[in-house]
Amino acid sequence: MSDQNEYERNLRSAEREHDLTNDVGKRLLDAAVKDAQEAIKVVLLLNSGSAVAVLAFIGTVISKNVFSLGDLQSVVNTLYWFFGGTIAAGFTSACAYFSNRFYSSAHFYTSLSG
Repeated sequence: MSDQNEYERNLRSAEREHDLTNDVGKRLLDAAVKDAQEAIKVVLLLNSGSAVAVLAFIGTVISKNVFSLGDLQSVVNTLYWFFGGTIAAGFTSACAYFSNRFYSSAHFYTSLSG
């Protein structure tokens, strides 16, 4: 019986270690997802805020009748880059959503079948 008791103790110890490892893995995954979401938000805010600042600058310069819109073409062209950054951040956000959605549904169906 002592071999059986030792086996049971080792089994419970291995199960506890497995559960602990799974818990740490889940926490790290949650932290990585949260950090990625925050980084996407920062990129989105920086690009959209910069576009608004450039628009305000162009509006102010044009209202003073110092330059025409043609003279400010290089400044206007920067809006394309900020707009592209905003679109890229939105696309990245959508990809992150679908990635998390598919991961969670796969995990859910795996836990149901196993």
